[in-house]
Amino acid sequence: MPRFLASTTRYLARQILLTTVLITSVFAAIAILWSALPLLSNLSSGMGLNVFLWLIVLAMPRLLPVLIPLALCLALIFAYYRAQQDSELVVMRATGLSDWALARPALLVGLLLTVANGVMTFYLAPEAFRSFKETQFLQRHDLAALAIQPGRFRSLRSGTIFYVRERSGENALRGILFFDERDPKKTQTWMAEYGALTSTEEGPRLVLRNGNVQEVDRKTGRANILYFEHYTLDLSKFARKLSDRGRESEELSMAELFGADPAEVGQKRVNSYRAAAHYRIATALFVVVITMITVTTMLVGPFNRRGQIWRVAVAFGLCAVILLTAFLMRSVVTRTPEVTPILYLLVLLPSLMGAGLIWQNNRRRIG
Repeated sequence: MPRFLASTTRYLARQILLTTVLITSVFAAIAILWSALPLLSNLSSGMGLNVFLWLIVLAMPRLLPVLIPLALCLALIFAYYRAQQDSELVVMRATGLSDWALARPALLVGLLLTVANGVMTFYLAPEAFRSFKETQFLQRHDLAALAIQPGRFRSLRSGTIFYVRERSGENALRGILFFDERDPKKTQTWMAEYGALTSTEEGPRLVLRNGNVQEVDRKTGRANILYFEHYTLDLSKFARKLSDRGRESEELSMAELFGADPAEVGQKRVNSYRAAAHYRIATALFVVVITMITVTTMLVGPFNRRGQIWRVAVAFGLCAVILLTAFLMRSVVTRTPEVTPILYLLVLLPSLMGAGLIWQNNRRRIG
């Protein structure tokens, strides 16, 4: 019996795990296409393909903890429904295997995926999302990517126009025009044969060669022209530093979420941070409740080979309701922290009820 139990466990666990990986891969591919749509505008605005692909990779650890429980639900339904339709469960029970023995493969796979979900939720997802937002921020505020687009007039800020006829190498420019009318007293236009955009500790600088600057007094209409061989234009006022970017709750570690000080960030934000932390814990435990609900629905109750579709509908429906309710509870917990225990009850109570039903059904069969 132990050898048969071990082989049965390996057989079902392999099916469940491989199916979960396959379904998760399909969901991930769809999520990648969906998450890539908002980034396409950045790609057309000068973002490199390698940066574009890197942003998509960084978005995945945040999506997988949500996709894995749903994929596991479908995999468990497929594995146990197929075993029932092929009478494999009937044979396994006839050999003396209990419902707990039949649920063992699902519980082992669920435990493995719970650990994986926890690692992604607590560690990988915050770090990946922080890198995602930083990379996205730098791309959106990178003057080289925004302004240096040969043959196109670009605006660094309202009241400015930047034009480059040709770009060679990394930042070597030819045919440069920069127009600035933000000063209410005068307008200025810089033109140069060639130049380069450089980075310094104080911010970006536009180095111009062989050009002129035209200044027009708006009140009198008088124009002054200054010719130069070398001129350095300070563009730091147009660039934003990484330190200026605010951090979202998804980027913070668990210690930062629970350790936020109301005196520094305000009570409203503290509530939001702690709600995010509790939701992360619940997310890591989603696999447990999904496993217990699906296995209980597929194993407990009378067996009818022609009437098992109701099990599939009930299992998927219950899992969908719990995941959706837990997602909605996050905003409720933010507004009313006192209801936080309900979020954990959504995970623990169905799991305990499922375990109780399996134990009772197993006891009835033995008796």
